[in-house]
Amino acid sequence: PADDLAAAKVVTNDRKRGIRNFFWAYDNRHIIYLQDEGGDENWRAYAVDLTNDSVRDLTQADKVQTRIEEVSHTQPDKIVLGLNDRDEKWHDLHVVEIATGKRTLLQKNERFGGFVLDDDYNVRFALEPTDDGGEKVMRKVGANFVPYLTIAPEDSLTTAIMGFDASGKKIRM
Repeated sequence: PADDLAAAKVVTNDRKRGIRNFFWAYDNRHIIYLQDEGGDENWRAYAVDLTNDSVRDLTQADKVQTRIEEVSHTQPDKIVLGLNDRDEKWHDLHVVEIATGKRTLLQKNERFGGFVLDDDYNVRFALEPTDDGGEKVMRKVGANFVPYLTIAPEDSLTTAIMGFDASGKKIRM
């Protein structure tokens, strides 16, 4: 209860490095967190079900780095994870059902440093590093990615697509 801190309880069994990155899933039932094993940088995603205190490993593979790519209020029971289980250099995108851990490949990745998705988990843009330290923003058209804009090296650390307007037709940068 929010008004009774004495009734608070621990919801994980972590006894090692502590949990530094966590958030509520939009289903209001799970807490999602990332944790590596002893500093190996192979982050795993876990979901704690607060109705029964069970913990589910959403990564489900060793020697894999997991990135939480997108969460959405329109898909409250799912998240998008980037996993480099196919190729350690690239994170493929997977839609993962939080309660079961079932995953479905959303986007195979063989060259991009990141992606921009909308609230319905549609891949809209991909981000490709340039040799000079900048970034090419590539728009997804059908199954292909076409150049949309280039971000200069001096702006690449402070310029990004932050999301979309309510119509999904305009980007926010």
